[in-house]
Amino acid sequence: MKPSTNTNPERTSIIGRETELTLVEQLIKANSLVTIIGPPGVGKTRLVSELAHARLGPAETTKDPELVLAGELAVLDASDLDHNQLAELVDNALNARPTLKIITTASQPLELASEYVFALKPLSADAAAELFEQRASGLKTTAHLPELLAELDHLPREIELAASKTDLMTPAEILKSLDRRFEALESRRRGQAPDILRSSIQPLVSALDPATMHVLSQVTVFVNGFDLEAAHAVLHSEKRTPQILSELVRRSLLIKEVDTIGESRFYSLKSVQYYLSQTRPIPPETRENHAHHYAESSKPLLGSLNQTNGSRHAARLILERGNLEAAFDYSFDSQPGRAAQIAAALDAISRLEPERSLRRLNACLAKTEISLTARADILARIADHYIDSSDFGAAMDALERAWQLDPLDEQKAWIKLRMANAHRLRGEVMAAIEAHGVVRALAESNKLKRLNWAHEANAWVDLGDFEQARSCLRELQFIPESDDLRRESEIHRRLVYVHFYLGNRQEQRRHAELALKAAEEIGDLRLKAICLQGLADAELSAKNYEAAVHAYRAALETHRILGNRTFEAMLLGNLAGALHRLDERREARKHYQESLALHRSGGTKAWENVVLFALGTLEFEEENLGDARAHFTAALALATELGIESDAAGYLLSLSWVDLMEGRFASASKHAAEAAARFERLGTSDFGWKVVSLATVSVAEYLRGLPANLKGVIAEIEGRPEDSQTVMVTLLNEWMHQRPAVSNPFTVSSLHARMVYRLVQRLPTTRPDTTPPPRDAELVVGPDCEWFRCADESVDLRRRKSIKLILKHLVELHASKPGVGADAHALFDIGWPGQEIEPEDAARRVYWAIRTLRKNGLDELILTSDDGYLIDSKIRIEVGDEW
Repeated sequence: MKPSTNTNPERTSIIGRETELTLVEQLIKANSLVTIIGPPGVGKTRLVSELAHARLGPAETTKDPELVLAGELAVLDASDLDHNQLAELVDNALNARPTLKIITTASQPLELASEYVFALKPLSADAAAELFEQRASGLKTTAHLPELLAELDHLPREIELAASKTDLMTPAEILKSLDRRFEALESRRRGQAPDILRSSIQPLVSALDPATMHVLSQVTVFVNGFDLEAAHAVLHSEKRTPQILSELVRRSLLIKEVDTIGESRFYSLKSVQYYLSQTRPIPPETRENHAHHYAESSKPLLGSLNQTNGSRHAARLILERGNLEAAFDYSFDSQPGRAAQIAAALDAISRLEPERSLRRLNACLAKTEISLTARADILARIADHYIDSSDFGAAMDALERAWQLDPLDEQKAWIKLRMANAHRLRGEVMAAIEAHGVVRALAESNKLKRLNWAHEANAWVDLGDFEQARSCLRELQFIPESDDLRRESEIHRRLVYVHFYLGNRQEQRRHAELALKAAEEIGDLRLKAICLQGLADAELSAKNYEAAVHAYRAALETHRILGNRTFEAMLLGNLAGALHRLDERREARKHYQESLALHRSGGTKAWENVVLFALGTLEFEEENLGDARAHFTAALALATELGIESDAAGYLLSLSWVDLMEGRFASASKHAAEAAARFERLGTSDFGWKVVSLATVSVAEYLRGLPANLKGVIAEIEGRPEDSQTVMVTLLNEWMHQRPAVSNPFTVSSLHARMVYRLVQRLPTTRPDTTPPPRDAELVVGPDCEWFRCADESVDLRRRKSIKLILKHLVELHASKPGVGADAHALFDIGWPGQEIEPEDAARRVYWAIRTLRKNGLDELILTSDDGYLIDSKIRIEVGDEW
């Protein structure tokens, strides 16, 4: 069946409409009339042209609609026809010829009995980008293109108009110019009116009755859509609001869709909003209603985020983000308290844009009208942002300011708990434990009490006091769980960490599964990904490395869906760690490097230094010692910059192992001793890391040929449960006693243990001989030092009794106490026994005697020290019989 049409064939390809074309082809087979409706510029004309000339055609073209309808299949573009005239024309044609099939465009349904209405929607984001890039002849960059396309509502006509400007402007510049929308998007196309946007909207709006026009102008207050509840609240003076909204949808001046939580949502087109803003500005009372509604509606949503099905409430907040931001801006000057409340709601959903949220919170903080309670809450939220970005100093400053506001006890307890967390992340474990004690005294809710005990157990584990950690767990058991599933999930995640160090793998996995279950009940995809990571960590610690890799990959894919680059970077590092332990080093190195690049681009320095360490251990195992040293040195610098002393001490210890591998035994001793001193200062002396550091010092001293004994070090770990520290000390002790290293040292999932195992495999199997090779004597003395010979020159002292006696004493000291000197007064008594003169004169005589010896060849052999005079202990002295 050859169609007839009033459209012309297009010279450009149609983009992003394959599904719609196929659907219309199917619909016309089952229906006599298919009416394609949609907002101005959505592409109705382009769609029917493609149908007529490519999919159903080639068509016979005529500009007379009546002649088009005279065929068997009519494809009609009725954009220039009056709606009523079109309806009458189509109805008459169908009545006259029952076999006729018609596809036509219209601004609204024709309301005919045989009609199937097909609503053409804007393009998808991908199709919109493809269309823009194909039509943009001068495009040099796609930066800010997604924002531009969203501002254009993904409408093909507006996209093509914007693309025509790229010979002069970038997408960012075009976006900025849209504050004068109609002028910015004037058409340059031959045969098309320059103000095509205005001219396509004007007749549709002009046809509205006053009540409908009033509602349309008011709904432009909404940003990125609204639901029926919001429409009733903001437009409460309009009793017919639902019916009017339905009419606006029918006329394609509003778009109705089903949102992500399964409810109807309405969107007004930005070009329509711009058109109305020039003629019918939004009344102040409408803006006030809008701000009040979203401030009030955000309260219950914010309070429900941590309950069962919390993800639904989060999704609602995310949908209303644009409206919340508009309400914040409107309220900021007139009602700062309300603005602070809205800022809190936005902060709960804006963690993917932390800088923007932080600016908003700081702006609220500058308002003096905000209550002390709200101010303390804002400061605590600001601190959370700083903790997330590892800026613990700034976090502590914000929390101290919040504490000084002296809020209610429960709020103070939450502030102090954040302080404890910041202290622990900075390596200040004792300060964290003290803060947890303050929380215990202030906390009122079971939720806070449970969370505090879990975090305190975490801190005691960090300190190495496992008994205190177990005591915290016992206290935790007696406090009922709260209905705050997010906090309960956090508690279980803390306990995963605690049980890891307590060596209870079964409890570790159980709490990981409980954390995941709570996250699934909330329905929070991000939290679920974090809990999947915790489960993967549990598998890793149980040495179920393949299961760990599977769980890490599942968590990684979830974070990629969420677009969270920080957690993606963390998961890549963890995945690399699991692969590392499976000795899949090539893939592990690849993921470590990907993780490192993401952390560096995101500025998450605390995690960057962790990945640097892991990458350093891999290079160490591969014996790429230069790369290993570079990674450990960079990690040490970052940890020092961030003030994470425990990490810095660990990296010094790692550098000492690189030193040992390279034969730099003195440097190894120095690095390990400094690590031990730092661990001592941190109060972790009984946790094992200081012990490992001291064991490394002993190995380095042993290799230097100096006295070294590991007995005291071994005594400190006796009776302790086997962990990575005891494994490392045992490995070093086995090497020093020349016993074979154990075949499987990885009783825990420890990269440190792997390094030490590789180290003892590469160190010398026997203690190096540090005895210097025999050499000719630098000084030969006769019996009783009656003469001496140096540099082949002999000197007779038989007639120089005092000098002979002084030299004899220095030679004896060299043999019995090398490095110890004799002062001038002692040498005077030896050289001139029984004589008593002034001390100054005595010193001058000794000086004269030493000067004489030096002038006779002993200048470089006789030294002056704090003790007095001595012969260099490095000099070899021999007693000769012959002159």
